Amino acid sequence: MGEEYVETGSFSNLIVHLSTEMPLHHFIMIMLIPLMMILGFLFIRQGNLKEKMRVMSITDELTGLHNRRGFFTLAYQQLKIAKRLNRDTLLLSADMDNLKEINDTLGHKAGDRALIDTASILKKTFRESDITARIGGDEFMVLQIESNDGGSGMVTDRLKKNLEIHNAKNEKNFNLSLSVGTVYYDPEVHHSLDELLVCVDKLMYEQKKHKKKS
Repeated sequence: MGEEYVETGSFSNLIVHLSTEMPLHHFIMIMLIPLMMILGFLFIRQGNLKEKMRVMSITDELTGLHNRRGFFTLAYQQLKIAKRLNRDTLLLSADMDNLKEINDTLGHKAGDRALIDTASILKKTFRESDITARIGGDEFMVLQIESNDGGSGMVTDRLKKNLEIHNAKNEKNFNLSLSVGTVYYDPEVHHSLDELLVCVDKLMYEQKKHKKKS
């Protein structure tokens, strides 16, 4: 009989008929099902939107790496875990040597390409579980959790090798070059992330100065 009401377009009459032909609690359940489905869909959609907004807020739009906010948020958390569990943790600071020259001679589009390529090299060098970020301009940071691959020398050698491979294949009018500093987190020495950053930046700038002199 319900089909007849639907076919004639009298949906309101169908509702009246159902409400009088069945127990009230059954009728209420039937009417609530589509409402619950709609609310569930909206809840999931809102949750997905919030997560998307959260990811966007900690991601560098150009390179796809974490941005400054994302790096510091995640690094603070990981250092707390490293201290509690006594995990080896390596911080790497990398600064591009020639971004200004690329921008000045080839334009900012080429400069953006250089930043994207540098980010790609860092992604190849480090694991997905490591915190890799562009913290501003031509500055990059990587916090490597549970570093067990032979020490900082192995890390920097792998990064250098990946840069050489990229430059050998690169058909653009510039090569990529990074000045790098690395330091292991020692909770007895580095009482905060800021202190760790001061140490690693000092080492990175020493390498940059050495390159300019040579």
